[in-house]
Amino acid sequence: MEESTKENINDYLRLSKEDLDTAELLLRSDKYRTSLSRSYYAVFYATSALLLTKGIKRSKHSGVEAAFNQFFVKTHRIEPEYSRIYRETRKTRELSNYELAFMAQEKLAQNRLEQAKRFVARIERYLREEGWLKN
Repeated sequence: MEESTKENINDYLRLSKEDLDTAELLLRSDKYRTSLSRSYYAVFYATSALLLTKGIKRSKHSGVEAAFNQFFVKTHRIEPEYSRIYRETRKTRELSNYELAFMAQEKLAQNRLEQAKRFVARIERYLREEGWLKN
């Protein structure tokens, strides 16, 4: 296992957790649209860390999602519910970032944050079990 890959994985996971914290702060400040975005990015960075274990880097969000499903969900390394979480947090992020008429609500932002926390915890557990995380 290449040490630089391990470092990159740890860096992505650090970004993921930072975005979880940021999403929570934004939620408490009634900044629901931006909280939705940060919840998604927490999922995106955790997934990017996971893909590095297979030597995969994708620049497009759709590519990250597709590779996650292909190499981890379809192979039963990660449960299918996490594919749904990825899809839902991504869709909500797109609405909150690009749809002017989208009205983000506290309940939705809270739900997506909880989903993102669960997702990141699951990916972190996988990375630990597989020996990719520094102690």
